[in-house]
Amino acid sequence: MDLSIQKENIVQENIMERNWYALYTMPRTEKKVEQRLLQKNIEVYLPLIDTVRIWTDRKKKIQSPLIPSFIFIYATDEEIIHSLNTTGVLNIVRYLKKPAKIREYEINNLKILLKEPDFVDIHEPVDISEGEDVEVIRGVFTGLVAKCIRRKGKHQVIIEIKALEKKIEVNVPLSFLQKKIQKVP
Repeated sequence: MDLSIQKENIVQENIMERNWYALYTMPRTEKKVEQRLLQKNIEVYLPLIDTVRIWTDRKKKIQSPLIPSFIFIYATDEEIIHSLNTTGVLNIVRYLKKPAKIREYEINNLKILLKEPDFVDIHEPVDISEGEDVEVIRGVFTGLVAKCIRRKGKHQVIIEIKALEKKIEVNVPLSFLQKKIQKVP
């Protein structure tokens, strides 16, 4: 067989080769992007997890993306081009200026994690400032209500507990806290 024919066959195989890729989406559009990609017959994986959202007036259980603003596609080079022309898709994750291939086992890891969602926890960014009322929602101090008196970096706060006219300081990771809706007396 001629060497040029072999090279052409290899190029043709690579064009038709399907791999997993990660698409970066506009915030909070992952489910809509998933539907649009499915309409284009592109295989999509959007790992979702049940979470409880708390508003000032209510709590609601919803399905949120495990990795916000990302969706995975199993696609050929041609399908990548079609997916990038989808409303809500901003870009594809790249490595060395080429679309970054996500390994099959990494996708399988996500699927395995979601088989036991009670053990998976999403840590939303928490923006708590000094002086704000907070409640501990994880760890040994769950249920503790206090005031943030000092913020140590991005990961911890020191909260004040007034008891017996004394201040007791407790170091609590920021991800263990949520803003308290009602004011602490």
